[in-house]
Amino acid sequence: PGEGIFPPHPVLPPASSRRGGASRPPHSPQTTPRTKNPIPQSGLPITRRDLIPLLPFFALALFFGLLTAALERAHVGAWGPEWAFSPLDRLLIAGRAIWFYAATLVVPARLLFIYPRLTLDAAAPVQYIFPAAAVATLAVLWILRHRLGGGPLVAALFFVGTLVPALGFVNVFPMRYSFVADHFQYHASIGLIALLAAGLTTLLAPIAPRARNALALIVAALAVLTFRQTLIYESPLTLWRATLAGNPDSWMVHVNLAQELLGPYRDRGRPAPPEILDQAESHFRRAVEFAPAVPDTHFSLGMLLADRGDWSAAAIEYQSALDLADAAGRSAFYPDIRNSLGLSLFATGDTDGAIARYHQALAIKSDYPRAWFNLAVAYEKKPDPARALDAYGRALELAPDYAAARYNAANLLRQLGRFDAAIEQYEMLLIQDPARADVHANLAATHFALGRTADALAHYAAAARLDPALRPAIIRSLAPHHLHLPTDN
Repeated sequence: PGEGIFPPHPVLPPASSRRGGASRPPHSPQTTPRTKNPIPQSGLPITRRDLIPLLPFFALALFFGLLTAALERAHVGAWGPEWAFSPLDRLLIAGRAIWFYAATLVVPARLLFIYPRLTLDAAAPVQYIFPAAAVATLAVLWILRHRLGGGPLVAALFFVGTLVPALGFVNVFPMRYSFVADHFQYHASIGLIALLAAGLTTLLAPIAPRARNALALIVAALAVLTFRQTLIYESPLTLWRATLAGNPDSWMVHVNLAQELLGPYRDRGRPAPPEILDQAESHFRRAVEFAPAVPDTHFSLGMLLADRGDWSAAAIEYQSALDLADAAGRSAFYPDIRNSLGLSLFATGDTDGAIARYHQALAIKSDYPRAWFNLAVAYEKKPDPARALDAYGRALELAPDYAAARYNAANLLRQLGRFDAAIEQYEMLLIQDPARADVHANLAATHFALGRTADALAHYAAAARLDPALRPAIIRSLAPHHLHLPTDN
């Protein structure tokens, strides 16, 4: 057999010659016969003594691997119908994934942030080609290890072995959207990259000067591909649009693109323009079309309908999402659906139904300030002021900067005649935001109710200065008491 892709390490001369002892003179003919095609030596054979020190590392790897799998299931939520694969299905996923990762390393074109989810069909013979080819490749490299050297086999085993956690044998949450992702092979790619580099070096050695130009072209092409890939990450909007162009049937991509379109308006608490709402609704409806059994698609569409003010239609979508989540045993992952359904019921006049949904959401997630706030608003409408104040208090315990909860609580305390407590809440609001005219106006009315006229007039003046539109109403409220704003004196 000839020399392998990875040639043997050079053999050092005898120790005596390295120490300057007696040996053949310099430049003298070799006296040791050479074989024409030496069999490459890849080192001493691995013994039990070599493996024993590695056992703790294998044990740690097994422990943390099992821990990660348990966390993915129990805390991340990687279980349910979307992860219900038979052992044969998982074998097919692994076979396709191995060749996908190898192909994208060799030809890194048409890369996507989210790849299409593979369609599994255990009855289709062609799908068995991929796992069979992977096993056959490893077998051939084993058989030819004396001819090719151990390098190719080691590289392939490293590549496949490092990929094992991401090949579908254990559930990971991203499998909900796709069975493959570029970042899953970052570590594993080292094996194939090293093999390709060594192979090119060996194959092009006879024509090294001319090969430099070809290698330079390859590096330049890779640089261009890398630059083009970076452009899609300019913003989340460009990322999801580029992903949709390469994966138009992904419900997850449609949902995220629509959310990104609405995000700037929702973050500022402003209504989105009609054209943005239309674009987002189109994407949400496509998502429902592609994944009608996924709660997220109905939930996202329901939120859009709520943005439009169509609370009845929103409630229908929320209820569909809730039914799907309950049927899959995944309701614990969706407290937001119950909270949003409560909002829709409240908006349509079903206060008791809304309260029931808020309590359900809080039973799943007790540290949910928004649900406590919504519950307080519903109790305030019933009216049940004691429970409303308690719910506002729970919201503020969880989120002390929750201005809407503090403002509502202060107003309710003032209505109940608990003026000192109301003043305390208003003053805390002004610490958060001294420029709130509505808080100054309500604080002034509270001081006025306690007979603190000077304090009341000072805050009325501040309210009128911050929001001139309030000035006429303030003047009318002071007129029966023959009082004027300080600036009018």
